[in-house]
Amino acid sequence: MRIDIVRGAAADVLLDQETFLRQWSDLCRNCPWATPFQGPDFATIWYRAYRRNFEPLLVLSHGPDGRLQGLLPLAVAVVGADRSGKDDLLVVAGAWQAEYQAWICPPQIGDGFAAAAVDTLHRAMPSAELRFRYLPPGTPTTWLDRTAPGLAHRLRRHRRPLMRFGDGSEIAASLRKGSNKTRLRRLEKSGGVEFRQLTSAVELDPLFDEVIAYHDARHLAVHGTAAFQEDPCKRPFHLAMADVTGLLHVTVMTVGGRVAAAHLGASGGTEVQLGVIAHDPWLSKHSPGKFHIYFLARMLREQGYEQLDLTAGGDPYKERFANAWDEVETLDLVPTSVARRRDVIRLARGGIRWAARRALAPLPVTPADVRSWAHEMRHRGPRGIAAALTRGTLLGAGPSRETRVYRYDLDGTGHSLPGTAGTELVGRNRLPDLLTYRPARSDPSRQRFLTTALRRIQEGQHVYTCTEDGRLLHVAWLVAPRTRTDGAAAPDVPRPPDSALVHDFYTAPEAVGRGLDDATLRVVLRDAARLCGAGSVAAAVPAGDEPARRAVEKSGFVYARSVAPVPPRRPDPARGDERRTPDIPAPRISSAKEKGPQRG
Repeated sequence: MRIDIVRGAAADVLLDQETFLRQWSDLCRNCPWATPFQGPDFATIWYRAYRRNFEPLLVLSHGPDGRLQGLLPLAVAVVGADRSGKDDLLVVAGAWQAEYQAWICPPQIGDGFAAAAVDTLHRAMPSAELRFRYLPPGTPTTWLDRTAPGLAHRLRRHRRPLMRFGDGSEIAASLRKGSNKTRLRRLEKSGGVEFRQLTSAVELDPLFDEVIAYHDARHLAVHGTAAFQEDPCKRPFHLAMADVTGLLHVTVMTVGGRVAAAHLGASGGTEVQLGVIAHDPWLSKHSPGKFHIYFLARMLREQGYEQLDLTAGGDPYKERFANAWDEVETLDLVPTSVARRRDVIRLARGGIRWAARRALAPLPVTPADVRSWAHEMRHRGPRGIAAALTRGTLLGAGPSRETRVYRYDLDGTGHSLPGTAGTELVGRNRLPDLLTYRPARSDPSRQRFLTTALRRIQEGQHVYTCTEDGRLLHVAWLVAPRTRTDGAAAPDVPRPPDSALVHDFYTAPEAVGRGLDDATLRVVLRDAARLCGAGSVAAAVPAGDEPARRAVEKSGFVYARSVAPVPPRRPDPARGDERRTPDIPAPRISSAKEKGPQRG
């Protein structure tokens, strides 16, 4: 079997030829394991969107009649565009955007074409490695027993969860559950609930930035990466897919006209892949993401699809919706010398992990905790860790020493509120602003920042931000009266039932002295009075945070008391056990300031 490799400009020419693309489409229809990710629509959109980063490389074969009979669409990273420093980094077309990666050909030559293609590729690029993220079910792999000399392979199986629709009775039963009906009624009270499909980029574009913010905030908190923010090609790539009929299935659920949840997934044959799924964190207690998946399943069944592919990866969130499972495989093809080195490294890492698990077993610490701490220490470095230990920390550990509590009484008429100077710079509950946080060495990492921010948002706290040139300059948090917190997401300070709480002031080093904290406090006081119905506002400030103390005192807050931190403990109402924060006697002050800091 003759194999040809077409690369760069020559491949670009082929990708523009209607005849070649038509034969590619025919090949997909005759290949039983092909998915939308192997089709010409998906691949050509990806090649165009990522052309600055990758040049196309097509491994192909033609039959005796001259027609295309086998194709492995690949790409080579443009020198300087990848992070590996290699000039022969190979990826399957679609790279991280393609859930399934494989070659396509008629089933009778599935093994023969794959073996010949990989052998030819290895001779042309002997130091190159190639990884297939997940082979689609049914992809032939018996040819791996006769791979080229000098080339090693590693084939691993992964369980794939599926949500099969059947007659729709399981979906209906889930939506009839009492807890789900209650949550759905609460969502409907927030505004009309609407679920609909978007069929073009024109419909998706106005809503996409909001969906991206929801998606990136969660992924940054959970995985430490913000995919759309870190990849400027990802947004236009998805918009281009949305304009191809039948390629990308896009749905949104709105509550009161605002996006509550959204999903974008590749569609083909009898299934849709679970792709980009996102929801509004301020609505988390009503589970909009869960309802979106149930509504999506109901819609897909009505449209003739048989299942929602929840995709492999072991995510517990996906597993909760699964009612069937099968297996998919990942395939690594690497030069033998590289494989040997990696085997040694893998064994060493396995031994270290085994020892670490044994050491952590008797402790209330999970491996995820250790990874989070290690990430935090790498981010801060020795100097940053030392600085964090000597002052109150931002978004995570809470104040390490005394917290000073201030009070501002609201008269209910608005006459006691300060002026509005600078308040036009302050935004309320703008999630994209939080994604522009860039920490100094002494500040928590972005992942830790977003983790705690989302926990606060899910509790119902409000965030006030100031940004400039795509960077977060100032942030503060407001807890409305009677809002319950878990003690880790807000300072545990005594306050009356009708009192709001403002806490965790942060100003970026380059914005200190610009009055952003003053402007933010003006907006916070206004909102506490008019939107939250608070009778007073308490401000919790670490005793060592001089700039924040000066800001609250300048805004008219009066010092009330000081409290010391106590280790978090879950109260047990059954035994009347309530967590209390011990008071620290207020420091004695001179008679001229006996009533505390004066308004200025």
